[in-house]
Amino acid sequence: MSRKQKPGRAGFTLVELLVVIAVVALLAALLFPAFARARESSRRAACQNNLRQLALAIHQYAQDSDGRYPVGLGVTTTGTPVFWHQQLKPYLQDADVLRCPSRTIPSVGACDYDLNAAALNYSVVPKVNSGKPDAALPNSATTWMNTDAVVTPMTASGPGPAEGAQTVPSPCGGPAFTGSVLHSGGANYSFLDGHAKWLTPQGIARVTCENGPTQPFSL
Repeated sequence: MSRKQKPGRAGFTLVELLVVIAVVALLAALLFPAFARARESSRRAACQNNLRQLALAIHQYAQDSDGRYPVGLGVTTTGTPVFWHQQLKPYLQDADVLRCPSRTIPSVGACDYDLNAAALNYSVVPKVNSGKPDAALPNSATTWMNTDAVVTPMTASGPGPAEGAQTVPSPCGGPAFTGSVLHSGGANYSFLDGHAKWLTPQGIARVTCENGPTQPFSL
């Protein structure tokens, strides 16, 4: 006598399929922001490494230039403008060091970083500009050197608005900070002693307000 077999299930029911889709969507909603934060954390770390390498190149330049730092904007004997990062070319092994990995609109001139010319130079006017010696900047741990918080990046048509710009009132009544905050709402800064760290906009505002225009910016 043959035994009658129970028919097998053909597949998921509509309700089960909807439940699976809902679970996958929920997991995606929970995990995607975490993945985005992890990617940005990696880009922020890469940017800080760029700033450390730039700091090393600037100090190497100073060692070969009687202890003086590069000028923010200089002029050759033929009148050609020379920016600070162009003066560092012999000390940089990779041009990618000049690019912030979080910036989606690269600045014209092959550099996404700013130099603290107000602190490192005696003047920011070309032709009369000159770099300060290291001895003129005793607060190496609190004087910033480079940053990705570009205020007015150069575009093909001239100075343009900063990508990811944010304006923060000064905590001491000075000028408000307006610049790029591409890394989780903040920006990376390097300092004369070679270290680099991430600062909130409020921390950046303190950098810009605690000193006069001819004094080093410090935290």
